[in-house]
Amino acid sequence: MKTATLFLLSIVGWPATAQTTAIATEVRGHRMGESVPEFFAKAGKPELLDICAGGDKKEIRRISRDVCKGALAARSGARAFTTDPKWSRTDRAILSEGKLVAVEFSFVDPFEEVVSDLVKRYGAAANTESRVSQNGYGATWNVGTASWLMPDGTEIAARERISFGGSVGYFRVTDVTFRSKDEIAHLNAVEKKRPNAFE
Repeated sequence: MKTATLFLLSIVGWPATAQTTAIATEVRGHRMGESVPEFFAKAGKPELLDICAGGDKKEIRRISRDVCKGALAARSGARAFTTDPKWSRTDRAILSEGKLVAVEFSFVDPFEEVVSDLVKRYGAAANTESRVSQNGYGATWNVGTASWLMPDGTEIAARERISFGGSVGYFRVTDVTFRSKDEIAHLNAVEKKRPNAFE
C-alpha cells in the first residue's frame, strides 16, 4: 500500500501546501508593495518617520512639514504622495494602505529609448501602438504607447505626449507609470462610484 501511495503521488504530483507568490516588480531601487518604512529606508531616509513622529519642530522644519505630514499619513495607511531623493523632482511614489502602490516617472528622452530601456529590464511589451496627437492650432505629431503586465499583477504603461515650454517650444515627454494590482483595484472602485454625467 505504501508503494502504491508513493507511486500515485509521483504521478499526480505532491499536494500544494503553500501558494506560490510572484516576485514583486522592482523599479529604481524599490519593490512594488514594499512597506512605508521600507520605502523611506531604501530612499536613504530610514530615520524620517521617527523624526516626523517625534515632534521636534526644528528637525521637522529642516525636512519640511509637508514631507512629514505625507510620511506620517502614509504610515497610518492613508493615501500619500512622496518621492525618493535619488529620483527627479517630478517623479513620485504613491503610498496607500501602508505600502508602495504606484510610481510615476517623466522623461524627456526619446520614447523609443525609454521603451528600449523598459524592454531590457521587463521584457517585451504586451501592447504597443502609435496615435496622432494634435494641438489647438492643428499641428499633429505621432506619439507612442506601450504597456506591460508583470507576473505580480503590476501594470507598466509608457505614454508619449507633446508638451510646450516657452523658451524651447514643443517637445516630447514620455510618462511611465507602474501600478500595483491593489492600485488598479482602487482606481476601478473609485471609477465605479463616480456618478455618470449622462444619467
